[in-house]
Amino acid sequence: MAMVGGRFLIVAMATATYFGAPYAPAQAATKNVKVCGLYSTVELESGEIAEATGAGANSVSMTITGPKGTWWFYESKGTAKIEPADTQVYADKTKKIYRRGHNALIYMVVPTNASTPIIASAFGQDFAGNLPEKRAILGTAQDVQVARRIIPGVMKKCDKRWMPGQGLK
Repeated sequence: MAMVGGRFLIVAMATATYFGAPYAPAQAATKNVKVCGLYSTVELESGEIAEATGAGANSVSMTITGPKGTWWFYESKGTAKIEPADTQVYADKTKKIYRRGHNALIYMVVPTNASTPIIASAFGQDFAGNLPEKRAILGTAQDVQVARRIIPGVMKKCDKRWMPGQGLK
């Protein structure tokens, strides 16, 4: 726990445990590997590794590291609140992607047709605001290619799946 701006901040570390089970890193992906969280799927690029780094009753976060850099995936149950300063940067039949107005390193991925309200995000910094040495999300138009690999509200054909208490299996 750390004090940040007068508030306590709890940071999930890559070595943290959830119900006593360590988060074990996955092997580097080959092309088209799909990793599922609680409610969504992330398509890994060749050479990327997904590691579960935090979880709650209705949420999970993963650190994705690969040849193009590091980024974070987060998902939870809930309704995404689109702010006036947010910019829609992509839309297709399954999702809409918004760049957050308060931080260009955060992308919110909203399912267009989900029975359960889901919040899925791609972050270019960790939850404490720290930047990785090599960044996959830079706050530019190219970031959409990272965020597009999140499929919110879809849990089909998973090569690896988040299992509470067990990590990625």
